[in-house]
This record gives sequence, C-alpha cells and structure tokens, in this order.
Amino acid sequence: MLHALPVKQVPGRLHSQLQVLASHERARRLTGRWQTALEALRLAINNLMRPVAIPFAGGLASAMFLFSMLTPTLTIRAADARTDVPAYHWLYTQGTMIDTPPFSFQGIEIEVVLTLDKNGQITDYMCPDGTVNRQMMDNIGNTLLFSSFEPPTMFGQPISGKIRVTFKKLGDHIVVRG
Repeated sequence: MLHALPVKQVPGRLHSQLQVLASHERARRLTGRWQTALEALRLAINNLMRPVAIPFAGGLASAMFLFSMLTPTLTIRAADARTDVPAYHWLYTQGTMIDTPPFSFQGIEIEVVLTLDKNGQITDYMCPDGTVNRQMMDNIGNTLLFSSFEPPTMFGQPISGKIRVTFKKLGDHIVVRG
C-alpha cells in the first residue's frame, strides 16, 4: 500500500539547505577530531612537564647558588704562579752553551751567531756586524770547535736553531754570554 502512494517532490530550497547543513556537520566533526587530538597532545605535554619543572628549576637555582659561592676560591695564588713553568718553555727552548775552553781576545767584545743542528753540533757561525778580521774569525772557529752546546728543543724534541753568543775579555778572565 505504501508503494501505491504518490511520491512528493522535495522542494529545491529544502534540498540545498539540507546539503549545507550536512557539509557544516561534516566540517565540525573533522575539526573536532583535530582539535580533540591537539587538546590531548597539549594535555599530555603539560602532564609530562609539570612534575619535572619544579625539580628542574630548584636544581638549576641551587647549582647557580653553589657555583657563585665557590667562584671566589677558584683564584690562582701568587706563590703558585711564581713557581709555575710558562707554557712556552715547554713548547720551545733555545740552545745553550754548556762548556767553552779558555781563549784570549784583545779587550774587545765579539758577538757570534751560531747555527746548531739537532745534535748540538755547530753547522755554521758568523759575526753579524762584520767587523772581525779573518784571523779573529779563525780564532773564534778554533774556540767554538772545542765548545759544547745543548740544542734547542720544541715539544721536548731537539731541533736545529740559532743562538747568539758574546765573547768579551775583562782583565785576566773571559766573559761568555749566550
């Protein structure tokens, strides 16, 4: 009997209003899902951070307080600084003259630049001012031949280098500076 009844047409305006209502409801449900998921994430982060925030802040404040209390004790005392060996002495040392034989000069001061190899042996020598004659250079060479030297070092290892040595006669004794 129901099939025999006449079918009434839905008015066009009602059809459009129903479609608009359906799309609004669908959008609200989709937005609601994202909003619900976002709200759940925000709640999870809040619940996770809240128990950690107070101990973290307290720990940070106490660490800063203790560090500020210890800072004045972190100074270097002057006595320690005077006995400390500077870093450049460990990195690089110059060569030194260990021993020299007695010799004679005629009351003049002679400065000699020596080139040492890593074994402490002289490879070259010269007078930088150039005022020394050939006989004096031979005398210096003979003197240096019987002298012994300690080579310069870098990082504790012997290296080749140059040293400047000054010979001077004062009265009856010779002064060697180098």
